[in-house]
Amino acid sequence: MYIIGRGGKGSIFVWAAGNGGMQQDHCGADGYVNSIYNIAIGAVTQTGKPAYFGEPCPGVMAVTLTGTSVGGSLPLVTVTSVGDGCVTQFPGTSSAAPIAAGILALVLEVNPELTWRDVQHLIARTAKIPDPEEQGWNVNSAGYHVHHRRRRDEGCYSHVSQPVACDFNKKELKERKKVHEKKRFEGDLRYGFGLLDAGLMVQQAAHFGTAAPQRKCTQQVTFHPTRILSQGGSVTVKILSEACHGRATEINTLEHVQVRMSISAVCRGDLSISLESPGGTVSLLLGTRPNDDSTAGLKNWTLMTVHCWGEQPRGLWTLKVTDHNGTVRSCTRPTKGKAAGALLSATLILYGTYRPHKPTLDRPLRSIVSMGLHHPIPTNGVYQRDRYPPLDLIQWVYKMERDRKVRSADITIPPRRKLLQASVERRISPRSTRATVKDDVHREIKSFPVPDSLGCRHSKDASVRLFRSNRWKKCEQNPLESMGQQAGN
Repeated sequence: MYIIGRGGKGSIFVWAAGNGGMQQDHCGADGYVNSIYNIAIGAVTQTGKPAYFGEPCPGVMAVTLTGTSVGGSLPLVTVTSVGDGCVTQFPGTSSAAPIAAGILALVLEVNPELTWRDVQHLIARTAKIPDPEEQGWNVNSAGYHVHHRRRRDEGCYSHVSQPVACDFNKKELKERKKVHEKKRFEGDLRYGFGLLDAGLMVQQAAHFGTAAPQRKCTQQVTFHPTRILSQGGSVTVKILSEACHGRATEINTLEHVQVRMSISAVCRGDLSISLESPGGTVSLLLGTRPNDDSTAGLKNWTLMTVHCWGEQPRGLWTLKVTDHNGTVRSCTRPTKGKAAGALLSATLILYGTYRPHKPTLDRPLRSIVSMGLHHPIPTNGVYQRDRYPPLDLIQWVYKMERDRKVRSADITIPPRRKLLQASVERRISPRSTRATVKDDVHREIKSFPVPDSLGCRHSKDASVRLFRSNRWKKCEQNPLESMGQQAGN
């Protein structure tokens, strides 16, 4: 369904990243967010600050405005309602995701030839930094700015995973636990690549070229013996990847990165899982979740990050599983000294493209990807990534994105595309348009995955129900991934 929709260009799916932030939920536990076919959207307020209810994870691609205002009761998002007529305060990522869908509809209107992957490339290249003061902005080794702020309870790490001086001590951490839940976890939300800009996206979409064919490289990791996870300890796995070098599936420019894992655990909510790329970008694939006291662990669960976009995949990947004993108070722990779990299996899945003549290793960063272009970095033109976030660089990018606003006069459509759009409009009558849309929707609803009470039922003909919960989305395999395999990907 995903790759054959829209005449083979692929259907576009926008997914709300989740509203479990106040319950310290993490969208790495959401199989839909972890699908390469979905665009996960978070929420920000009108000030550019992350919404307090947002769930963090590196599968979030971007953010848009939500109906939750700061400093007043502004009618930021207004929708119609069956009972009340209009609702002027529509909060949640459920209000942010439809705005993103509307922006993408404008993008496809100006360039209907874009594929599902083109749309994601467009987001990565055009999303803007809404608030440079928000801690967590970093630049990956390919020049894309991404937001990834690790929870303070889970250690202090920078974008290259080296320990840095924390801005709090044990006493402050203890006091922090007394703070109201809303304030306690503000800032944990990731912005992904940043805030969607409708004008900029439409401008860039008009002249956007099709991405190179997608490749998939899979590397299974074997454990002899099984890696035991001690209570309060961690297990680190080094994965040396050749990115399928010399084969037809060789990749040298990343898009999505997934890790499929099986882990036994006495308390699943105490686990965190991180992945560091050869380029030094760290993604917290799964954070601790204090409301998850399940002993089921993970079974073939797929986690995903988009933070390595554009990077070179060859080299050493570092996968780390940590047990944060005591995060879930309702968990019953075995006798002290007993194992907290075991890492049973792991598979590294790389998606991307192959560009001939690209250097094997990432060179010192010389340019930043912003507003659809590569911009040379000032100050001698070379930026060496170290263990501290590049705050001066982030400020420079923010000011550039803020000052270079796209207006309607800046948007030009190629003459050939204008003629094509006019021809299509003449050929399609209103009646046939309605029938086509209805038929397409009917076909996609019939095959859209619908979780049952356990979260694993893959389809239902009658209707579509979306499964959202602050509890674990209980699937042995991500439903969208299995459907992607059925589609022949």
